Amino acid sequence: MSEVELRTGGPAVEPTGPPALAARNVSMAYRVNGGTRFGRKAIRLALDDVSVEIRDGEIVALVGESGCGMSTLTKLLLGLLRPTAGEVTHRGMPLSRLTKSDHRAYRREVQVVFQDPAASLNPRQRIWQALANVLQGHGVTDRARRDDRVFDLLASVGLTPPESFANRFPHELSGGQQQRVSIARAFATNPRLVIADEPLSALDVSVQAQILDLMIAHQQRTNAGYLIVTHDLNVVRAVADRVVVMYLGRVVESGIAAEVFDDPRHPYTRALLASRLGVDPTASRIRDRPTLPGDVPATTTIPSGCAFHPRCPVAQDICATATPALLPRGGVSLVACHFADR
Repeated sequence: MSEVELRTGGPAVEPTGPPALAARNVSMAYRVNGGTRFGRKAIRLALDDVSVEIRDGEIVALVGESGCGMSTLTKLLLGLLRPTAGEVTHRGMPLSRLTKSDHRAYRREVQVVFQDPAASLNPRQRIWQALANVLQGHGVTDRARRDDRVFDLLASVGLTPPESFANRFPHELSGGQQQRVSIARAFATNPRLVIADEPLSALDVSVQAQILDLMIAHQQRTNAGYLIVTHDLNVVRAVADRVVVMYLGRVVESGIAAEVFDDPRHPYTRALLASRLGVDPTASRIRDRPTLPGDVPATTTIPSGCAFHPRCPVAQDICATATPALLPRGGVSLVACHFADR
């Protein structure tokens, strides 16, 4: 991360007006086969009363273990799923009430970078066509203008000379180059908000910093909002303004990234932070760090009360019966824990 400086707080400008994108008390339940008697379908609660917002110019990180609901929340924010309860809003307007023209503006403003770049690119399309189709779909019909824009996009993500990469197929590119194409495609519409779903996990470590630098440079240049879904807490610490920690479909802690990292209040957040690798030789050794016992429960059998209590080192009787509310606990952080103040 040679060009990325450590961020220590949220955006400098106080938020005004509605957020660029927000989930308001959304829940998402699925009916799945098995798990009940007499052939009835079980209920899988992927999200339970989750609220998240992303404003222009800020980077929000969404973190948690696999199976905590981050991918489902991402699909709701992208309009690929409709929530069972609650609503997703774009600049204050619920997605369910967008007119056709409003929906086109939403699609133009909100773009996504997927985890697997190879799977997100059509193997039968040359790179030029993959980018040109996006431009044409958003009104750039002039061929010469479209070509110039494609070459500019490829150059902006470091694929030079762009003429060489434009005529290649995805399989002729490395994983890092494929991800650069995915980022160029996301930038094609000059988005106001970018959702990056594990954008670095499929890449070599040597390429990860380059890809991250590209996204941060775009964010700083355009003042676009970013939602980064990741398991890499070192990346979160380096670039995020705010962090949202999820466990089994619920938000357990959220706040300014620096405050959450320096003074985590939820036992789950503390365990996640203790698990990240570091290079500080004075830090405690890995074998001395706290670990989480057991595995993440299935979303069809979420424990009562606080869902984290079977794995929590400080759980008491109340944790098994009462669900803790997400409340302010010191500073501006929100924490869902009965004993966050202890």
